[in-house]
Amino acid sequence: MKALILSCNTGGGHNAAGHALKEAFEDAGHRCDVVDTIALTNQKVSDFVSDAYLNMVNRVPEAFGMAYNLWGNMSSEKRKSPLYYMRKLDSKNILRLVERERYDVILATHIIAAESLTALKKDDFLQTTPCIYINTDYTCVPFEEDINCDRIIIPHRDLLEEFLDHGLAAEKLLPLGIPVKKTFSKGIGRTEARAALEIPEDMPMVLMMGGSMGFGNLPKYTAALKKVFDHPFLLYIICGNNEDMRAALQKRFEGDPSIRLVGYTDRVSDYMAACDVLLSKPGGLSSTEALVSGTPLVHTPPIPGCETANAEFFDAHGLSYAAGGPEEAAEKARLLCDDPAARERMKNAQKENAYGSCALDIVLLSEQLLSKMRPDR
Repeated sequence: MKALILSCNTGGGHNAAGHALKEAFEDAGHRCDVVDTIALTNQKVSDFVSDAYLNMVNRVPEAFGMAYNLWGNMSSEKRKSPLYYMRKLDSKNILRLVERERYDVILATHIIAAESLTALKKDDFLQTTPCIYINTDYTCVPFEEDINCDRIIIPHRDLLEEFLDHGLAAEKLLPLGIPVKKTFSKGIGRTEARAALEIPEDMPMVLMMGGSMGFGNLPKYTAALKKVFDHPFLLYIICGNNEDMRAALQKRFEGDPSIRLVGYTDRVSDYMAACDVLLSKPGGLSSTEALVSGTPLVHTPPIPGCETANAEFFDAHGLSYAAGGPEEAAEKARLLCDDPAARERMKNAQKENAYGSCALDIVLLSEQLLSKMRPDR
């Protein structure tokens, strides 16, 4: 089987989900490619969309929240959205790629790609090619009622009612989770992780992440953590690709032995395994990585929109503590660090709500759908 995964460069989460799926497909002996959907039309357009998105959510997140709410008000199962008609114009680029490379199954980790697949299905293309959409946030985002893929993967069973209320077909919805790489579900233990990362075994450790692009005022959170902890601790900060943020942290906290700065890294699962508590914005992927790996979690304030729903879902299910700002986040991090019972309660809730085999389950689903839709293959 040859699989195509369509992603989009608006933040790192959709690509992370795509590469987690690629890993699972290849582990199962299948071929798989991850492709930027918008770049199929024009790489410059993709770069522009990515830069515009990142600038908006980083510099004026309130504007993004207003736009998200506006899209939500426009969203209706009675009519197709403007996004659908925009993607319909570009959908033939996907079709040409599929026909040229002879892909057997197509998976979309972003609604932009799923809208294109929906348009192709509506025009009677891809009728024997399984198309699967993977929702990567803990809510039904605006315009998802448009989606008419063969299956729609949602993050949790408790979200089924919300998706049904938005008009999505019950027979297409499957609560399988959000795909993450196997290092998170089958990662190393705390002692082994600390040894691998050369972190002292006996020191409390807080891990702080700002997302793939280093969102958030990390210096403020660092100062708040240093103020609230009345005993020695280690703070590891993953700054992502945000070199300006890393430079600001270095300038302000240079020489502080308790603070360790980490740039972009592919060892996030090891750092999560090593820490006592994680501070992170409530992105769908990073939150799921913490959930699956059993990492006690404090959510920093969300980018308004789907991240708000992510934080609310996790807090309501006991999977994280939601914080309104640096001081509250620091207090809750200290509480989790100093209270083994609180950490254990959160870990138990995470264990009950994690879908650690999501990526593999989607591979198995793809195989089943292909066998059903192409019985003579």
